Amino acid sequence: MEERKKRFRHLDFIAMDVIVLLVSFFLAYVLRFHMIVPISRMGRPYLHQILIAILGYVLIIGAHDPYKDALSRDYISEVQLTFMQTLYLLLFDIVCLYFIREVAMMPRQLIILEWVIFFVCDCLAKCLHKRYMRKKMQRSEDKRMMVVISSSDRANSLLYNLNRNPLNPYTIKGIFLTDFYNNTRYGQNDLIEGIPILGRARDAVSYCSHHWVDEVTLDLPEDPENAEYFLRKCEIMGITTHRIVGALRQDERESGAQYAEMLGDYVTLTRTIRTVPTWQYAVKRTMDIVGGLIGCAATGILFLFVAPAIYISSPGPIFFAQKRIGKNGKPFRMYKFRSMYMDAEERKKALMEKNKISSGMMFKMDDDPRIIGSEKKDKNGKPKGIGNFIRNTSIDEFPQFFNVLKGDMSLVGTRPPTVDEWEHYKPEHRARMSIRPGITGMWQINGRSNITDFDKVVALDTRYIQTWTVGMDLRILLRTVGAVAKSEGAE
Repeated sequence: MEERKKRFRHLDFIAMDVIVLLVSFFLAYVLRFHMIVPISRMGRPYLHQILIAILGYVLIIGAHDPYKDALSRDYISEVQLTFMQTLYLLLFDIVCLYFIREVAMMPRQLIILEWVIFFVCDCLAKCLHKRYMRKKMQRSEDKRMMVVISSSDRANSLLYNLNRNPLNPYTIKGIFLTDFYNNTRYGQNDLIEGIPILGRARDAVSYCSHHWVDEVTLDLPEDPENAEYFLRKCEIMGITTHRIVGALRQDERESGAQYAEMLGDYVTLTRTIRTVPTWQYAVKRTMDIVGGLIGCAATGILFLFVAPAIYISSPGPIFFAQKRIGKNGKPFRMYKFRSMYMDAEERKKALMEKNKISSGMMFKMDDDPRIIGSEKKDKNGKPKGIGNFIRNTSIDEFPQFFNVLKGDMSLVGTRPPTVDEWEHYKPEHRARMSIRPGITGMWQINGRSNITDFDKVVALDTRYIQTWTVGMDLRILLRTVGAVAKSEGAE
């Protein structure tokens, strides 16, 4: 699933400018009158001054895009642009005050102070923010991973264009060539514009199925059949694709979430499993941060009671960290309260024949002997160890709230597979990993351990991705609380 960002561009710069506008006015007011007064006690002319400043700013960004190429613009150009923007705002301010007949009521010192402070603070804020964003965009761990599929005669110019800007939000891992075995220019392990050749194009699907790949760029204008083949495979895997085209025609629109965008100097037809507005992503991430903070606090409280019980029953680490596969194959370490004995992973191989999910895509079994204290039984023959208790009540999942705060996971998403499960994935299974994995999701609220058909898990997760809304996340969270309270489907 992909965030559609084109509609709301540079929200960070816009929000920052509005804040600087307000701060500049209040600082000017304090310096002019040597007193701090709440907005409710200010006179009408001063309230009008705030509204005029915001209105002028809205008109400026509506008339032209002052943030176009903001990150690539040098600091001198930024200062010059901010000076002109401040000058226009000052003129607009004076004209508006004149027409509403309040220009004589506003102290000239306040007006001058306000826009001088705005100019200085806005320059500093923009330069510091640009410096932070540039460093962030240059960090490879924060970039999207991309592979390219093209032919040897187009590879040089293509990779040069795509890779020449260090502020690109992507890192090109390698290129697959359609004529790799038919040309004498390149061999195995050769580099094109510093990008490694990964092999022939037909190997791209297998590679993308088991590696961290966020996006695939296709440059096959003379081979539309192969291009469509890779587009279909990437759509099945939930990978965002960029198809380089000369012109976008109406009859090229096909099924799936698709839109045209610029990639370097190229027009691409981008297709993804789902696009959503930026504001919805912002709401989801805000929910994750708030929920993560609350969950981490609850984890700290539970630790005081759970840790001694785990250590007494099975001496060793209280937390269990395991390598899992996240969004688009990006690996991360997921944390849990340890509910199994220290040798659980070694014993898993001997228990695979008892796996309830025959495909091997997940591991579930009744009365798992690896769980701490599972050898103890109640009068009905059910295990009653501390490990069973924290799993049945889902207490073991609480440390994952730390993963949510880090951004590895979300409150609601898909279950993150282990590395060995990931190795068995087919292209049609990979679509469920096109979003951040979650602590809970459709699988958990529809039976959790009672669902043993992995294809049903994939179907539930795919339906979630294709129909996701903020309201759906809220409903899933509420149903999860109910399911956990009743220990429904837990094992």
